[in-house]
Amino acid sequence: MYWTNAKVSTRKVILSMTALCLAVLGLITGAQLNSTNASSAVTSGSIAASPAATFPGTGTGAIPDGLGGTPPAYGPPLVVSFPVSGVSGNVTNVSVSITLTHTFVGDVDVVLAAPGGAPSMVVVSRIGVITATGFGDSSNYGGTYVFADSASGTNIWTVAGGVCGDACVVLPGTYRTTAPGQAGQTNPAPVTSLNATFAGLTPAQANGTWTLTFRDAASVDVGNVSAANLTIEPTGPVGVSDAPVDLNGDSRTDYVVVRNVGGGPSGQVRWFYNLSSGGPTVAFDWGLAGDFFISEDFDNDNKDDIAVWRPGAATVAAFYIHNSATNTARVEAFGQTGDDPTIVDDYNNDGSADLAVYRAGVSAGQQSTWFYRTVAGGPVTYVPWGINGDFPAPGDYDGDGSADFVVQRDQAGAGVFYTRLATGAQFVTRFGLGSDPIVPGDYDADGKTDIAVVRGINGQIHWFYEPSGTPGITSVQTVWGSPGDFLTPGDYDGDGRNDFAIWRSATGTFWVYSLPSGTITNLTLGVSGDYPVANFNVH
Repeated sequence: MYWTNAKVSTRKVILSMTALCLAVLGLITGAQLNSTNASSAVTSGSIAASPAATFPGTGTGAIPDGLGGTPPAYGPPLVVSFPVSGVSGNVTNVSVSITLTHTFVGDVDVVLAAPGGAPSMVVVSRIGVITATGFGDSSNYGGTYVFADSASGTNIWTVAGGVCGDACVVLPGTYRTTAPGQAGQTNPAPVTSLNATFAGLTPAQANGTWTLTFRDAASVDVGNVSAANLTIEPTGPVGVSDAPVDLNGDSRTDYVVVRNVGGGPSGQVRWFYNLSSGGPTVAFDWGLAGDFFISEDFDNDNKDDIAVWRPGAATVAAFYIHNSATNTARVEAFGQTGDDPTIVDDYNNDGSADLAVYRAGVSAGQQSTWFYRTVAGGPVTYVPWGINGDFPAPGDYDGDGSADFVVQRDQAGAGVFYTRLATGAQFVTRFGLGSDPIVPGDYDADGKTDIAVVRGINGQIHWFYEPSGTPGITSVQTVWGSPGDFLTPGDYDGDGRNDFAIWRSATGTFWVYSLPSGTITNLTLGVSGDYPVANFNVH
């Protein structure tokens, strides 16, 4: 399509300076918070799953062998974790899927626990054990087993007892949970209920890290968990918050900076990152000093990709994306010099970020336009929204999985947010000052982007946001940061809430204030002159 020339506003010029900051150190201060100026960027989006959401488990692997003896003694546990976020209503239904191989089902004990370890319940345990010294059924696990209250088939104990012993596999399928094998247990053990234990959990209780613990009660026979998924259904839609700059798909924002290692305005850029889950610093060369640095999941593998947008004339400007799923490069022409490429987000609710740019109106009061492409090389969709002088603040404000179109406008000093939902619905919200930098994200863990801003007051950074779960209430959580710090909001602890965070260039240190606990953490990465990529989530 034909791309017209566009003029950028003052704050947009600051963004362009940010893109060059790796080449020219003197421009770095323009990208930092100087009272009211901030570099421009995109808010974190969300992936909708309504009415239920499924959360993949991490930490799968071999189940340590039991210790043996009579009665049998458990070995060390294998703990699979499920980072759950975006549950906005009380839990009504829970199910769990396990892909498991293990000889001798009578050895295996499986327990599901909510965040914090309570409540918890046995999913299936030591099938066939009815005495204190018993070893249980000798059949084997070998496939995917789903445990749900909706199951209507035969009790898994009965199925195990009806096969031909240690040469056979318990038929994979959907089963009810059962009481554990133990002294005095009946055979088959009575069915139990996941929902009797977990239904009614509030969002505060449900959002967090759930665990599925596997133990082996006897020696010799061994097994492995290759996959596990937890499905939660609340009373309302679930918007699964997508932590920005999450390079390994664990629902936690990672610590990432970029550095011009080649020197000059077009020098080679090197990305340095530490995962929030721990591990060594990783270095990766991608992009040039004049690029815009972004990170989103363009290939739908639940991992944000390393990416840049390179300005140029129409048909020359392009996104350069390193697809994490295939370890391949994707280069696609899109936009032109003067566009804002940091509004990349999922505009069609397919789980993948779409190429997108925001083009400001050519002069004061003229129409601004959002452009995005949902399929590689496909047609471009455009949405006229905003005018010259506005600042875009995209995100999923209604939790339906599709990014919405939102701009902040300075009206007589007041901040006024004009929202056009993906559904076409429109509304206006007054919030903050027109000069406040925007830091939108999901701060209340309801799966919806919240309107949020920061303001420099008396040499300190004040954070303000309006929870979408309780509209009309302004929450001022804390003072966090000082002018000169880079704003780097994100979900660093994986609880589904954006945290207040900054990167201090003088010491190369990330400082994170976790919500709602107020826990403070820090990590040192980078040196003065680097640029923290999470700053692209600021407008």
